[in-house]
Amino acid sequence: MTKKTRILLASLIAPLSALALPTLSCMTLLYSGPDIRDDAPYRAAGIILFALVPIGYILLASMMALIGYRFSTSPRLSLRNLLIGGTTLSILIGIAIGTSSPFDIRDQLISFGIFLGISLICLSAGVTTWWQIAGLTHKEPFQPTTKYEITNQ
Repeated sequence: MTKKTRILLASLIAPLSALALPTLSCMTLLYSGPDIRDDAPYRAAGIILFALVPIGYILLASMMALIGYRFSTSPRLSLRNLLIGGTTLSILIGIAIGTSSPFDIRDQLISFGIFLGISLICLSAGVTTWWQIAGLTHKEPFQPTTKYEITNQ
């Protein structure tokens, strides 16, 4: 397999591991049966499962492929740097969702913490899966420093 094929394959498979937690959570909520009093959580789970997960998959696959192709020749592309990028994106997601809450600061901090944790787990799983499948390492191949000569005696 060539490097570009591995990057494409990794970009198609890694979002599945990143979206596994939200998908399983929504499916658990949907199949646990609706409460008689309020079915709003079930409607929200259905919307997330059937609308946002496919959009999230397309966005994550595109983003992972773009980053992989763009930085595949760079020696700065490492698992550590990808995890730092995923952590930064998780913090931005937490801030965006936490500050959009119309409630007081305590509720905003709770929302920030919840979405930071969930997105950090999901993105870390996706990044690690992508790195393992793509198999990109920038180490030089081993070349012996001394040459051995075979002589006939």
